Amino acid sequence: MLRLSLLWLVSLAALHAQDRLVFSDISFFDYFGDRFVIDTNLRCRAKPSLDSAVGGRLPMGHQVMSRYATSEETLVGGAKWYRSKGSECWIYGPSTFLWNTNDREPVAFAILDRLTRRDARFEDFLEVEKAMVDNFGWKLDGKDAHVSPRLRFKILEMLDHAVGFAESFSSAFRSWEVLHGDLLRRAPEPDQIAVTVSPEEYWKLFEANRSEPWADDAAWLASQWGPYRDECNSLCQLDWVGQREAKYWGKLPRGRHIGEALSSASSTAADVAKTCDDSIERKDVVALLDSLAKVTHPSKQALVSALNEIARKCAK
Repeated sequence: MLRLSLLWLVSLAALHAQDRLVFSDISFFDYFGDRFVIDTNLRCRAKPSLDSAVGGRLPMGHQVMSRYATSEETLVGGAKWYRSKGSECWIYGPSTFLWNTNDREPVAFAILDRLTRRDARFEDFLEVEKAMVDNFGWKLDGKDAHVSPRLRFKILEMLDHAVGFAESFSSAFRSWEVLHGDLLRRAPEPDQIAVTVSPEEYWKLFEANRSEPWADDAAWLASQWGPYRDECNSLCQLDWVGQREAKYWGKLPRGRHIGEALSSASSTAADVAKTCDDSIERKDVVALLDSLAKVTHPSKQALVSALNEIARKCAK
């Protein structure tokens, strides 16, 4: 598997965006009105049930139903199941997509949504990203990618899922990481196992698409990186609040994630107030208090109280 991953990584570096959506060598136009698999390595079942015996595995892009052929479908437990005519294999409906539009991006969103909602392997992320490169114009380094801003955001979100794998020191992972250039960021020594999409990528998307419904989520993801070390002292912890949560509420004082941001910052500030590191300067605490001026969420008060406690007990 490692050798296959490395071979794929090498070949992927030379790929360019295609003019047609292609799965299993079938043209995008051939899929109009058809249903096909959007999961990788999908289990097909002997009966229409997730508890039924596995009768085989199907690749992403496998055609389930065609407008040219009669197929069978049934509803079980609120979910549809499909079986091609003459087949003994039942396919779970949510793992499929009905191609019914000339817009190619909806299938990309469907594939990415399924990938990030299930128990996936690193190889599954590789396969899906290859599909994004082959069929939707995504570039591995993210530069000049021929995708919409929303699809760019969803692909970056996918990459953030992929970097969470434990094998981040394996040669396959490192080769994959190198191919993405500055799109991915590795923590400094001694915490290099931590890898993330560069927060600047999310902030750039947010700034260019502030009015989009997904922009808030992009800003929140940009606020999730670091700190990487357990020995981060009180000054370090407050500095991280300034770089992460405070940056979020500074741009989105009434954002969807404002409660989470305030709760996270309050927890950090409460810990700092207990340890009371003498390297904290009053101006740093005041800067955080000032950043909350436009925030009206009720959770703000707990953070303000913790910061005032730091100013009273710890700051010089």
